[in-house]
Amino acid sequence: MSAATENDIRRFFADLNLDSVGPNLFIGHVERVPFRLETVVNEQTIGLLFQTPFSASKKEVPEFPVVREGTLLHQLIAEKKAELSTGNDIVWFNLFAAHELIDDGVLMQTLNEFAAVLKEYFDFDNQVCFACKAATAKQPVFHSEKLHMICDGCFERLNQKAVALTSIDPANVIVATLWAFVAALAGGAIWAIGWLLFDKIFAGRKFFILLIMLAFIAMAIAVAWPISLVFKKIPRRGIRLAKFMTIATCVLTAIVGEILFSAFVTTRYVGTWNPRILWAVWKLVMIESGNLYLLGKIICLFSLCAFALDWSKPKTNLEEEIWGQVRQ
Repeated sequence: MSAATENDIRRFFADLNLDSVGPNLFIGHVERVPFRLETVVNEQTIGLLFQTPFSASKKEVPEFPVVREGTLLHQLIAEKKAELSTGNDIVWFNLFAAHELIDDGVLMQTLNEFAAVLKEYFDFDNQVCFACKAATAKQPVFHSEKLHMICDGCFERLNQKAVALTSIDPANVIVATLWAFVAALAGGAIWAIGWLLFDKIFAGRKFFILLIMLAFIAMAIAVAWPISLVFKKIPRRGIRLAKFMTIATCVLTAIVGEILFSAFVTTRYVGTWNPRILWAVWKLVMIESGNLYLLGKIICLFSLCAFALDWSKPKTNLEEEIWGQVRQ
């Protein structure tokens, strides 16, 4: 792809005043027709994939909207370089060789013709709000990989909910900290039991490495459950703080688990224990068990953090929480 073409792409995006909503994802409008745009770029071609939602139409909408003959858009569809269809209250418009249109300087002409076709079927100044189903939709929002149009009132509530969900509630932080210790104790007990069972099953025997790795993952899953259960129930901790507290709880869980594991081993074989003996026994176990055992501990800890972070999210993600509030 030439440097001139890349500059043309940037200029095209600037002309459309697109808002980035994710990797290769944008929202914008042309001739008051809103759309979600996904770009697919490689060395051979540029693909532009458009989606436009609608809630009401002026007339019956066919699966393949009629495009006036003699237009550039009609020619592109005939040559299989473009596709225009509808389904599930969405218009799908794909340009498979957009780089050619950019090079020829006719991409905006194509989009204007696309907008003209849609305006024959839809009045985009009189679409119903996706959230409240009552007021006129004027504001575009990106949610669940789709573009939705909502009214000004719902848009304001949407922003208020977003601020509330990302703010830090000191009271909940204190409660979360207390419950984090409880989760660390419960998770630590599961961690210790898991590694005791691992030693009983795998010590002195030969198994496929894949089976051993699956055992590490299984322990991580078991330990992650109480942690995720606790943090899922506590709202408004602040997104970054929530992740930090979850990871800190996982690390604390592993430490508690190793202490309980060492305490059990020490009590069983030594008969008594204190912090110095525990430390000595733990180091001895790590040394005698070999690199795979130590690697397993590390894999289990990282897997624990990954599972706990993912599962501790609320049943609905942040955007869905906002939408749930808007729809009430």
